[in-house]
Amino acid sequence: MILRHFYTGLFCLAFLPCFAQNITEARWVRQQRQTKAYRFELLIWGDHPDEGAVYAVKVISRKTGKTLQVDSACANLDNGPLDDMVSIQDCNFDGYPDFYFFNYMGNVNSTYNFYLFNPKIKRFIYNDALSQLTDPWFDKEDKIIGTSYRGSASNHGSEEYTFTGDTLERVSLWDQDLEIWPEFSKEKIGGINKNGIWTEHTFRGIYKAPPYQIYAAPSLHAKILKTTNSESYTVIDQENKDWYHVTGDTTGWVKKDALFSTQPHPKPVERK
Repeated sequence: MILRHFYTGLFCLAFLPCFAQNITEARWVRQQRQTKAYRFELLIWGDHPDEGAVYAVKVISRKTGKTLQVDSACANLDNGPLDDMVSIQDCNFDGYPDFYFFNYMGNVNSTYNFYLFNPKIKRFIYNDALSQLTDPWFDKEDKIIGTSYRGSASNHGSEEYTFTGDTLERVSLWDQDLEIWPEFSKEKIGGINKNGIWTEHTFRGIYKAPPYQIYAAPSLHAKILKTTNSESYTVIDQENKDWYHVTGDTTGWVKKDALFSTQPHPKPVERK
């Protein structure tokens, strides 16, 4: 925690404008949301996401009014009211309410500062693993934490995590990149198998291809099961020299030559 505070301070000095002046102008803002035992205040400078920041968080006993802990922070303001930045959630599913507040938003992805309650020492501890997740959501019933991200206009994905003791462990992964080839995507899925071992599988999907036919067998003599359109998306799960086997809305075979816009589409052979 000490190292984190040190580096947080360096980050603020380096990236927040006029830090020394701003910190003297900051004020403590009492937050609306609270637990049965604690309330929270944020040390805030400014009042607009483009010109404002959070410098510290304070935890106060509701029973005595005594300040129990003060942690340095370095976060941007969100677009909501300054007294409504803190949210309450049992983030690690241990039965104790935790809290978090907005940290940063890029072009699409947002992150938050998470503080988990430790009942042994009765303090809220900053959790870096949770704070690295973008746009997280919590499934209390299955004790799963999900996250989604967008790396670029053509790359996006999602992951799921769960807590094992105090450790946040990833349990699933899906990632899609649509810039690998003109008519293909690259997808990766991952998860924990029945032996408890993490495994990953990478495969290709077909998208942005000109309309093509899906056949019941790898032959132009076979029955045409479907003719696709520009919105179609299928996954390649095997192939031979001239054909892809695909799954999706329709499972069947696709002639490789049919997928490239520079190639003429093969014409089905009339079945007598």
